[in-house]
Amino acid sequence: MPKRCTILSALSEQADGELNDTQRMLSHMILVNCSLLLASKSLQTIKELEDSLYDEELVERYRGEILLQRVEDFERALYCIVTPTGRDIVAEERYFAEQEKCLPHEVQLLIENDRDGLFVRYGGGEWISLDCTSFYLVALLLHSERPLTGDEIHKTLVFSFLEREVTEAAIRKMVERLRNRLPFWESIIETTRIGNRVARRRRPDVTYRIFCRASDVFPWEQ
Repeated sequence: MPKRCTILSALSEQADGELNDTQRMLSHMILVNCSLLLASKSLQTIKELEDSLYDEELVERYRGEILLQRVEDFERALYCIVTPTGRDIVAEERYFAEQEKCLPHEVQLLIENDRDGLFVRYGGGEWISLDCTSFYLVALLLHSERPLTGDEIHKTLVFSFLEREVTEAAIRKMVERLRNRLPFWESIIETTRIGNRVARRRRPDVTYRIFCRASDVFPWEQ
C-alpha cells in the first residue's frame, strides 16, 4: 500500500471522534507536505507572471513582507537525492540517514554547500574530495545509460555546463587523473570503443546516489 494511503488510513481509524496525538501529528505532517507543494507551485507562477501587467505599487508593498520571493530560494532550503530513476526531495532527517546506508556496489556523491565540498565514495568506503570538473565528470559518467566519447563529454560537461573551452586531450588527462585519484575507478567505470573512439560509462552492476540541494543542477539537466 502506498505511504499516502497508509497515513490516510491511520487518520481515518477514529474519524467519528477526536484525533489522538498520533493522528494530529500525521495530519500536520500532511499539511506541511501539501503547503510545500503549493508554495513551490505558487513561487513558480509568480516567476512566470513577472513580465505581465500588474499593479507594481501594490505588489511591491506585499513583496517585502513575504519570506521567500523566488522559487530558487525555496528550493535551496530543500534536500534532494538523485538516483538513476530521478530526483527525490527528502526531509533533512532522511537525507543524512541515507548517507549512512551504502550498498556494496553503490557510488555516493555528496555536495556539501556549507563547506563548498564535493566528495565521492564507493561501497561505503572513505569519502574522497574532488575538484569541480572531476566531480561532475564522475556524475555524468554514472548517469549516462550509454558510453560517452571524449567529444560527447566535451559538449555536455565542459562546453555546455562548465562553459569552458578545452581540447579532447585535456579531457583524457582529466580521466587519467581520476583513475589515479580513485582506487575504485575500474570497479565503477567501464571502457569500450565506439568506432575508433574510446568511450566510458557506468558498469551495469553499479548504481549511484547523489546527495545535494534541490537547487543543484547537473550536466544532463542543462
